[in-house]
Amino acid sequence: VLTRKDGSLLHVETSASIKADSDGKPVGFRGVVKDISHRKQIEAELVDHRNNLEGLVKNKTAQLRRSQDMLQTVLDSMPYGVVIIGVDKLIRYANKAALTLMDYASIDDVVGLDCHDTFCPSPTGRCPVLDQDKELDRSERILITRLGEKKPILKSAIRVDLDDEPVLLETFVDITERKRAEEDLQQSESKYRLLVNNLPSIVFIGYKDWSVEFYDKKIESIVGYSIDQLNR
Repeated sequence: VLTRKDGSLLHVETSASIKADSDGKPVGFRGVVKDISHRKQIEAELVDHRNNLEGLVKNKTAQLRRSQDMLQTVLDSMPYGVVIIGVDKLIRYANKAALTLMDYASIDDVVGLDCHDTFCPSPTGRCPVLDQDKELDRSERILITRLGEKKPILKSAIRVDLDDEPVLLETFVDITERKRAEEDLQQSESKYRLLVNNLPSIVFIGYKDWSVEFYDKKIESIVGYSIDQLNR
């Protein structure tokens, strides 16, 4: 660095070599001084740009992390299971509700599991969305927990793009209680019909407009009309 007459500094690049006489004795030197102020200015600007870029990257990373944390909070607050499955049919993600239904403690326990071995035990190559090209699948399936327990679920599956990669987004709810209620209702109806059919009298249920909701099947043998004919 050289100091100008006005006191300002000048960035220079110097090189020098010894000047010798015919006998090889040094008698002086020669040198070159090159003004590199412009290069130094560019280098300083590059440092500033790098620092600014690092700051932007840190801010964007922090924003992305906050967004990911917010998304994770939203997904974990949902009362139904949410899973993401790759086209290889391996689980990529599961929220807390899904982990609870599957009886796993951590997402690391389910990532990499085959979907056919967990909550969609359909034959290999028969996935309605990935193999049969359905846009949306809503169906009742069987969830197999970590301990091998089988739970009936109502599942919805749709193909979406995540980070430019096609994946399967699935949501599901446990319908064990609903299935149990349906079975109880069917058993009650069977017992009721058995009781009615064994009574000596004819039983029917109707309304004040004279429409009839239910006929005892014994009425067919008495009036000669089938129940379908009576309901017309």
